[in-house]
Amino acid sequence: MSHLTFAVPKVLSVKKPPKQLKRTAFKSKPTKLKKRRTKADWTNEDWRHEAVEWAKKIAKHLAGYVCCKCGNSAEMEKQQHGSHILPEGKFHRMSVIVENIMDQCARCHFDWHENPLAQKKWFEEKFPGKYEQLKAMDAEFKKDHIKPNYKQIHDDLKAEYDSLIN
Repeated sequence: MSHLTFAVPKVLSVKKPPKQLKRTAFKSKPTKLKKRRTKADWTNEDWRHEAVEWAKKIAKHLAGYVCCKCGNSAEMEKQQHGSHILPEGKFHRMSVIVENIMDQCARCHFDWHENPLAQKKWFEEKFPGKYEQLKAMDAEFKKDHIKPNYKQIHDDLKAEYDSLIN
């Protein structure tokens, strides 16, 4: 039997492990705890976001929790979304107007955002003149130059929803 020999590669340089840091007690500056915001601390924008949720609840309730496009309903265990007709980002003041919100199932709401040109055609056929009506309403709001009191709008929408379900 012959002996096998293996060539061992020569190591050119050996990296030394980093020096261990001296362990010390953990010391840090005390952090300020963020004060939890209460409704008393809310800004007008915070109230707008809450008011939008109430407007969506009202719109879905008025539509009977049925998608205005395909007819899927909450009873069919389909999730319902309150979808803005005029986009919330561009038409800030219109975001709390119930007439600017339609009830859609999750699939149709996704299509509403993903295929706006196809959805515009469907919307014009289903709701003729509504888009122009909403744009005119927005123009009226812009004429007033009055900053809305979203807390008051929130309270009004909440009261309207409560009256609808009772």
